[in-house]
Order: sequence, then C-alpha cells, then structure tokens
Amino acid sequence: MHLLVYLLAYPFMRVLAWFPMPWLYFIGRSIYFTLYHVTGYRKELVWSNLQRSFPDLPEEKLLEIRRKYYRFLGDLFMETIKSMGPIDRSIDRRFQLYGYEPIEEDWAAGKNVMIVLGHYGNWEWGANALGRKFKGRVMAPYAPLKNPYFNKMMVNYRSRSGLSPVPKRKLFPVLDSTSGQQRILALIADQSPNPHRYYLVDFLQQPTAAVKGMESIARKYNYKVYFASTRLHRRGYYSATFELLSGNPSAEPEGAMTAAFMKRLEKDIVAYPNYYLWSHNRWKLTTNSKKPLQKSL
Repeated sequence: MHLLVYLLAYPFMRVLAWFPMPWLYFIGRSIYFTLYHVTGYRKELVWSNLQRSFPDLPEEKLLEIRRKYYRFLGDLFMETIKSMGPIDRSIDRRFQLYGYEPIEEDWAAGKNVMIVLGHYGNWEWGANALGRKFKGRVMAPYAPLKNPYFNKMMVNYRSRSGLSPVPKRKLFPVLDSTSGQQRILALIADQSPNPHRYYLVDFLQQPTAAVKGMESIARKYNYKVYFASTRLHRRGYYSATFELLSGNPSAEPEGAMTAAFMKRLEKDIVAYPNYYLWSHNRWKLTTNSKKPLQKSL
C-alpha cells in the first residue's frame, strides 16, 4: 500500500514542484478551503490551543488567528511541494539569513554550534537555507515518515541543499561515534517530548513539557547554542536572524537553556501567532495526563 500511494502521488507532486509560486498559492487557497470549511481538519484542537495560549484575547480575535493559520497552512503545504523542484538560487531570496557571522567565527575557532528553532514559519525552507549557507557542515535530525518511500524522497531532497539528515533515534549514537568531528547541528526543539523525559516550563501562559534532548546534547558535546528567530515578511519571503542563546550550557542551571529557548520562541509567536503549528497536539502531556506533570529540573 505504501508503494502504491507513493507511485500515485509522487509524479503529481513532481509536476507541481515546477509550477510558479503564484499558481501554487492558488492551489494552496483550495487546500485552505478544504481543511477549514469542508473537513474541519483539527479545528477543535487548534481552537483549544489558541484559547489556552491567549486567554485574554476576545473570541473574534482568536477566530481571526485560526482562519489566518489555515490559510498559512495551505501556503506552507505548497511551499514544501515547491522545495521538491529544481535547486536554484531563489531560496536565497525567499529565505534570507542574518546575523550568522558569529557562527562562522565559532566555526573558524573550532567550536561546535547548535542552531535551534521551532515549528514556526517555513522550517523546511529554513533548513534548506541553513544547508546552503553552511554547506556540508550541518547535521539535521528528523522524524522518519511512516511511508518509507516518501521518507527516502524527503531525505534526498533535504540532502541536496548540503544538509546531512539523521533519523532522530540514531542521533546520539552518531554523535558518540563522531565526537571528534566539528559540526553545526540544527534542531527543531519545540515538539512534544517523551512522557518520561521532559522539562516543565512556562510557555504561552501554560505549563508545557519540553524536550530534554537539545540541552543534553549541548551540555555533553560542548555546543554554543543560537536561536533562529524566523519572520515572514510577505507571502513566500522569510528571514531568520541568529541570536546567541547560550555560550556555555554546561555552566548554566539544568533546564535554564530550554526555558530560555521556549521563552524566545514565545516572543515570535505572540508577535505573529498565525505562523505557528497550532494543529499539532503540542500540549497532550499536560492536557491528557491522568496526573499532573512534575517539574523535572
């Protein structure tokens, strides 16, 4: 079945990837209409997440954010399809990087660097831009897709930009076996964590379980950590600005770097909330747990 789905969908996606962006955005509006008005894809989850995150906003404002989020989701889907097309320099125009000079200086000084970001804006294009800027130096863990054929396809496309994708379950073994090699590690670090391994932090006005892996890696392998603050300037045009999050994570109290990352990501979300991944069940541990989570700091 996985192969059949792949054989049916792949040619269609490849053709779409050659379309100009205005055409793709037109299709994206159809996706928005279907998800929002026809199927109601995760509308209740999105609504619940927004209500808990912005309890002081009126209902009309929350409805506006939810509607704009689904419009952005349609655009995001088509932008991801576009990344399957031919590699050209358009990504340099559509996703620009600022403030990366300290990272280059750290690399020249022989230091390991970690770049952390959230599911905000177009993280797929962001990873592509990182791969092109720091070609051959960036390792990026990923969650394998259930369909092995689509998974192989995504790994191949991400590798084209200069990234080195690694399945997230193999990340620590790879880091251990290559501990003497200098690298830049790019991590999306705002996903819901393992229920037995987390930090409990304040994020968007509610207790939130946060992954421990980012901080554990930074401490163990001595990484300088930068946050990539992403911004959408206009449709299809993004930028990321790098800000030092921690120069020496092992010298800080346990959990401090994780809390700082979540707080910095929160700032971007509050400024432009419709570009965050609200349809992800981000707070499933705190909302579905039969007993309150305990601070694990």
